[in-house]
Amino acid sequence: MIRIEILQNGDSVTLVLSGRMQKQDLQALETLLKKHDKLTVVLDLKGVKLVDRDAVEFLMSFETDQAKITNCPRYIREWIRREQAERQ
Repeated sequence: MIRIEILQNGDSVTLVLSGRMQKQDLQALETLLKKHDKLTVVLDLKGVKLVDRDAVEFLMSFETDQAKITNCPRYIREWIRREQAERQ
């Protein structure tokens, strides 16, 4: 189960995630992202301890000009890189 804390600051919002990020959590996260679609969104993953493949695929497609990931654990970032390399 993922815990999501919302920190809004002007024209940006940070979603601070902690716990396990799994497929069943992604719908709630996507709903929050749609709610804040006019803002710059940052996902802070410092507290994320475990992810599944669906979560990695979500994170891989998340980063854009208006969406950033911060404090990403090294193993998650490496997994994202490997998935991106396989798709090229």
